[in-house]
Amino acid sequence: MYVLIISRENVIYAMSAQNKPVACIEPGTQLKFETWDALHGQMKTVDGGFDGLDWSRVNPATGPVYINGAEVGDVLSVKINKIDVADEGIVLCGKSMGVMGSVLQNSVIKIVPIKGNVAHYSDSIHLPLNKMVGVIGVAPKEGERPCRCL
Repeated sequence: MYVLIISRENVIYAMSAQNKPVACIEPGTQLKFETWDALHGQMKTVDGGFDGLDWSRVNPATGPVYINGAEVGDVLSVKINKIDVADEGIVLCGKSMGVMGSVLQNSVIKIVPIKGNVAHYSDSIHLPLNKMVGVIGVAPKEGERPCRCL
């Protein structure tokens, strides 16, 4: 049982000590974080391609949460008990993007159904998912670190 649910409406795009905490917790508190997809829900269909996509709103993190008693230089331990995935995901790649960007000439965008932890790319291509956390981090003492890859 979770003591506190952190809503996905509490979004940041950079780890920064200037971000106001949405909750202050004691060490050992069990939390549930609701999250967005990597595009912050901006892409509902493949129509229009990348047009209208706000790249400053990618890889959002939910939070931040302040841990009472934590100090600069402390090592924090986080145990992730469970990761749930949505019923569908979006795959996108284009020229100069990602690991295939050097061989692509056009953008590729596909909405992929997910059933039983398996992504169904087509009638014949079904790939088991390897769940990942996405964005997680600790704010630096000074400055900020963006959540997105640079």
